[in-house]
Amino acid sequence: MGGRVDSHITESEQLIRRLYDITSNFEGGLQRQAKELIQLGLERFQMDIGILSRIEGEHYSVVYCVAPDDVPLSDDDAFGLRETYCDLTVSAQGPLVIEHMGESSHKSHPAYKGFGLEAYVGIPIRTQEQLYGTLNFSSTRPMERQFREIDLDALRLMAHWLEGELHRRALESDLTESVEALKLSNKELQQFAYIVSHDLQAPLRTLSSYAQLLLEEVGQDASAQAQQHGQFIKDGAARMRRLIQDLLSYSRVGANGCNRTQVQPSILLGEVLRDFDASINETQAQITWNGLQPLDADPVLLAQVFRNLIGNAIKFRGPEGCNVQIKMEELNECWKFTVEDNGIGFDPKYAERVFQVFGRLHTSAEYPGTGIGLAVCKKAVERHGGRIWVESTPGEGTVFHFTLEKPIRSREEKVIADVRSSWRPAAIAS
Repeated sequence: MGGRVDSHITESEQLIRRLYDITSNFEGGLQRQAKELIQLGLERFQMDIGILSRIEGEHYSVVYCVAPDDVPLSDDDAFGLRETYCDLTVSAQGPLVIEHMGESSHKSHPAYKGFGLEAYVGIPIRTQEQLYGTLNFSSTRPMERQFREIDLDALRLMAHWLEGELHRRALESDLTESVEALKLSNKELQQFAYIVSHDLQAPLRTLSSYAQLLLEEVGQDASAQAQQHGQFIKDGAARMRRLIQDLLSYSRVGANGCNRTQVQPSILLGEVLRDFDASINETQAQITWNGLQPLDADPVLLAQVFRNLIGNAIKFRGPEGCNVQIKMEELNECWKFTVEDNGIGFDPKYAERVFQVFGRLHTSAEYPGTGIGLAVCKKAVERHGGRIWVESTPGEGTVFHFTLEKPIRSREEKVIADVRSSWRPAAIAS
């Protein structure tokens, strides 16, 4: 008895080792793995023909098969389900073993008459709780030995691996299709945004030009009200043009992904501030920073964030002038930036709304703009795997915080540096 148990254990170990060798070798893909798995089943169950089938309704097709050269069977062959023993497997909803078809209750089955197969072993293959097909083995000879429980375990193991692999590949295929569809959708959206912006801006330019010509033509002869109306037309067209341009800029944020490179924030800020030379001279704004260090980021996206936050600080400055402080802190998994100003601030209940497209808290008459700048910041930060949030108090100023996720390489370097800096040689006792 003990010897038989030991033999079964040894046999199980050998089976598991063979299964591992087959399924852990990805060279050649699923076709090679499935066929080697089928070959293992043929050897183990002493059968001649092995098939992984696909069943769709009453349609049965061969996905992969292993058979002797004199058997006219190959991948992609198709049959009616009722012509095969697999309809019995589907009805059984589990493993089916027929050791000698001629002496069984299934000897009148069409497959027995059509193919003369005496022995059959099959098990349903399911993916996502739906029937995919069967894994089946057959022979023109009756089984030479009884099909044992250990053989059923081997059959279930093979089926389980196939189910998992087919499910994984289906998900992978769906994901690939979704990504491709998303890329196409984004491309079409960008093209649409460009076309719409171009087609909308053309009549706006015409409207603005004709309004200007009309004002120049009537000149002093026009009434004050008529001149005011003409100016309204010009101003409205200009605001609409700015809105379209900002929307187009928003749609393009991160359109080409997040192209990280080594960035010196202080140099980048210097370039951004040159865009504000006139505003800074006019308002005597003071913009300072400290703690800035090199990081991996997309310089274009990061510049957009700085440009919008600094622009807002200057625009919404308080009566005491404009002071902006920019700080940077390195954390384990990200870099954290803080942009603090002493402006007019706002009610904290609007802390989420300000990051929405058109999330304005003031009219365009009070402060110019389209309400898209902070939405651009949010999108640019999220392209870096980070987040942005704000704290504000009316009359006291606003503090924006945003993080940029580190690439894996940078995180590993940070951990190693921290370990090295904290390590101290042990004291040697004298």
